[in-house]
Amino acid sequence: MSPQIESLLVLQERDTRLFTLLKEIANLPKEEAALDLRLQTAQATFDQKKKLSMSLESDRKKIELEAQSKQQQIGRYRQQQLDTRKNEEFQALGNEIKHAEEAIQAFEDQQLTYMEQLEIAHKQLALDAEVLKKATADNQTGKATIAQKKISLEKSLAEVRALKQEAEAKVEASTLSKYQRIIANKKENALVPVRNGTCGGCHMKVTAQTMIAVKADKDLVSCDNCGRLVYLLE
Repeated sequence: MSPQIESLLVLQERDTRLFTLLKEIANLPKEEAALDLRLQTAQATFDQKKKLSMSLESDRKKIELEAQSKQQQIGRYRQQQLDTRKNEEFQALGNEIKHAEEAIQAFEDQQLTYMEQLEIAHKQLALDAEVLKKATADNQTGKATIAQKKISLEKSLAEVRALKQEAEAKVEASTLSKYQRIIANKKENALVPVRNGTCGGCHMKVTAQTMIAVKADKDLVSCDNCGRLVYLLE
């Protein structure tokens, strides 16, 4: 294998590490967004269940006040019965008392229903509170981990960039320029091996002339199909 191919392989290995690091760093905001989304979802669920519990409690209290109002109304009717001397008025007040008592019974039945619903809502709210608590803790821990990961990745990135510069210095300017053009165009390896007459990049058969040139290992050889630089895998 020629020295220039060896130098390019070293450079390519460092470029691959560089691209991997850049990709990982670029993905960090997505990891943070995923943590935030989980927390936002937990918060929204908790708020929704809390609102439901408050609404049920408010409705229950309204029913309770309605029942108390009817109870007070009954008290007034009974007092009016004591004060009246008219039989018809006494009976009419008795009917009103009966209707108020029936209303109170209906209110009490509704209160029982609300209390059952509240019990279920409170249990679910407690579970959602635990989910929210865990999501909050995970969000804080996760972001701290991501921050540390970013520091580590950026340190590695600086190291690999320095190593890449060293590798580039060992490649001829014209060869480096061609390599960089292929990298920019393909967004992946510019230098690939030929195995069994097949290009390791596009996986197409190379021509016999290209195969002869690759075996000669004197000059840089490009794949006839994809334009990548090729070398013979020994």
